[in-house]
Parts: sequence; C-alpha cells; structure tokens
Amino acid sequence: GMTHITVGSNFACASDATVASQFRPGQEPSDHRMFCWGDATLGRHATLQSPEAGYRDQAAKSDHQVAAPMAGANHVCGGRRWVGRVGIWSSVGGVHCWGSDEQENQQLGVSTSPTNYATSPRRADYGDGNRPGSSVLLAAGWNHNLVKIDERLFCFGANDELQCGQAWGATVSSPRQVEGLVVSGVGAAGESHSCAMTSDDAVHCWGMNDRGQLGRGASGPSTASSDVVVSLAGNAN
Repeated sequence: GMTHITVGSNFACASDATVASQFRPGQEPSDHRMFCWGDATLGRHATLQSPEAGYRDQAAKSDHQVAAPMAGANHVCGGRRWVGRVGIWSSVGGVHCWGSDEQENQQLGVSTSPTNYATSPRRADYGDGNRPGSSVLLAAGWNHNLVKIDERLFCFGANDELQCGQAWGATVSSPRQVEGLVVSGVGAAGESHSCAMTSDDAVHCWGMNDRGQLGRGASGPSTASSDVVVSLAGNAN
C-alpha cells in the first residue's frame, strides 16, 4: 500500500515501497510506484504524457520510481534508493527533483537547466566537495528544499528571503550546506523560512520573519541572515 503522500499547489503525489528487510542493501525495490493527480503542468507528475486538459482528476502512475516524494508549490523532490522508513533513503541514489525550475528559484538543485521545468527526476548536483553520506531526509518548501545528510543540512532553491541560510540572498542553484548547524532530524521548510532541530535539542529558524515565523519574540525585520534559536522554555509542561 501507499506509505507516503505529499501535496503541492493544486496537485498531490503518493508512493509505496518494499520494506527494507525484503531486499538486499542497495537493491532497487521492484514494486516501487508513484501516483500523482491534479495539476499536471510544468512536469509536476513526472511523466511525459501530460493530459490535454493540463490536469488529472484521477491518480495516474508516474513513469518513474521515486521514494517518499515531498512537494513544494510546483515541484517535487524524492529519493531513488529506499531503506525502509518513510522519508529516509540511501543517498547512493541521490536526491532527485522534477517540476518547475524557474530561473529565479532553481528549485530542482541542478546548476544548468535547459528549460524552466523538468518532466523527469533530475539528480541534485552536490559537486565533488559535498557528496552525500549514508542517509538522507528531505523537506520541501514553496520554492526551496532542505536535505539532511547525516548531521549536515543542505539547502537549494529560492533564497530571496535568506530561507536557504545563505547571507547573500541570491538563488542557490545546487545544494549548499547551512553552516553552523549539527542537525538531529529533518528540517522543515515554509514558504520563505526554514527551521531545523539540532543535536542539542534546540530549534533553529531562519528566513522571512514578517509575521514572527522565526519564533524569536518579535516580528521584523523581514529577513534574518543568521539562524535564530526558538525559545520553548516558557511553554514547557
């Protein structure tokens, strides 16, 4: 049955996977499937056969095998090697993304993209210096993505509100490490801000703060170039 479901802007995708104990480490699951429905434009469904109407009102099987898809507004990212727990996969297969890839956002994590969208999963480009480790967790925001690799956190995509944790504010076209964080769990990505749990059980947030979404006790300025520790002590039971 289905093990994972994700919802983007006017579309949704669901996937299943073989339990890790049923196949050898590194083996690709033979019965791995992904289904998508809703808005199919911009390659959201990871299929070359987009319906003429631009949408599907019933779930259709994708042309590709992807584990634990996570949807942003108009793009999706997922893994290609399942290791048996929802949201986690072996980084041997890498992080793959498809769908919208506007020049101002580049949310697919590929440095060079011939079009503004991709109809099939493309492997995010980490470069020689930042190759993935042993396990991966993923969170997709509106137009950016967080990837946890071991105890490191990477981000790629939109950074106009510093939601990728990079101080210069320009788009992050391929995964770049968020410095200064030793993360213990997957991050969480909103429309224009991000949060992550660190190894000392602290919650750190960065990016847009016009509505107090960084949890630092005050709203504004609208961006914060450094991560902010969220105080949870006052609400402890």
